[in-house]
Amino acid sequence: MKIQIIVVVVMISLTFSFKVGAQDKIRALEPLPIRRTVQNEPKLRQIPDPMDTLGQKIETLVKNVRAGHGSRIQYVTEPQTEIQVGLLNPERARGLQDKIVIVITGYEGSTPEYFDDGGLSGSYQRYTKPIYFVDANVDPKPPVETAYHLGMAIEKILSTTGAAECVVVCHSKGGVDFRTLVTGKAKNRQRTYDYRHSPLYEKIVGAVFLATPHHGVGLLDRIEKITAQDDKDEEADLAEAYAENYSDHPERYISNQAIDDLFSQQDLYPEHLYMLNVVGQRYYSPVEMDELWPLPSKKNGDERSWRNSVWYKLYQKLGYAQSDGLVLVTEASLDIADHQVFIWLSHDQFFIPSSPVTVYADEVFQKTKERKASKPPKTRDYIPRKPRPK
Repeated sequence: MKIQIIVVVVMISLTFSFKVGAQDKIRALEPLPIRRTVQNEPKLRQIPDPMDTLGQKIETLVKNVRAGHGSRIQYVTEPQTEIQVGLLNPERARGLQDKIVIVITGYEGSTPEYFDDGGLSGSYQRYTKPIYFVDANVDPKPPVETAYHLGMAIEKILSTTGAAECVVVCHSKGGVDFRTLVTGKAKNRQRTYDYRHSPLYEKIVGAVFLATPHHGVGLLDRIEKITAQDDKDEEADLAEAYAENYSDHPERYISNQAIDDLFSQQDLYPEHLYMLNVVGQRYYSPVEMDELWPLPSKKNGDERSWRNSVWYKLYQKLGYAQSDGLVLVTEASLDIADHQVFIWLSHDQFFIPSSPVTVYADEVFQKTKERKASKPPKTRDYIPRKPRPK
């Protein structure tokens, strides 16, 4: 009886093993499932971030300069945003860059072409600190958008150079763009630039504003308000000429009303940020006006010219005898600045060899050093700025 039970158990085991083995053989003959790999997935086209591309170009620029390549102006361009970043004095950037200066240009700055001149480039090459520049206004846009790209570009420069301190020198609209960045208004589509929690907060210790329209540029607004009257034919013609030829001019972004809407007395600034404001007081001559803003011809074909006393008297009548030629003294004044200077220069003369731009930068470095010694700022301390005592 026991033998029979053992035989039955052995046969059952053999039968089960045979079935399992047969199933394994059948499975082995079946085609293997297709594995979905990265190669099989449809490739998505990755669009590189323009600021990442610019950052890589800045790294290459600094690397080449430190290797001793180039003695004149060096710069790179990001084609999508048309931002230009460069170095005015490469020989000063080959060692340790503890302190640097960054120039922020204004409307259509064209920095490389402007500075690549014997007198201009030579005067800045003798400066002891590296002078970088950011031209974010080759294709001018509203300050809010420009400020975003400006912040990203400056961050790339600071991270690549390893600089511990930086003073920015802002000309014209560049000053409006920088204030927009500092006060936390920089935005590009759905992205904002958080200046307060960025590396820029502690590393940018001061700012120099040159001919910056802190209260906007009102020339176009004033001209448009001229009414056509029988005894003001020339004024009416001027208003019509500007309405036709400057309706889409980027100055619209920095009109009096636009800047009033952008900034307020409640705006907060870093406590440690030293601000030096420089106001120009030399207005343009009729010849200079003719070169800068050529007037359209009249409907009958006769040429207009600022050298015509009627036109130039109108220019002075609009208040531009107290201006740098474009920005009124009252428009360029900044009450919350730590120091304000008035200088006999017109709007486009602030970077000529005789202009003390590097002196201004050194003053800001020195003042921030004194301020740190007397009263170290609290971490991330943002405060409203009160008007400077008269």
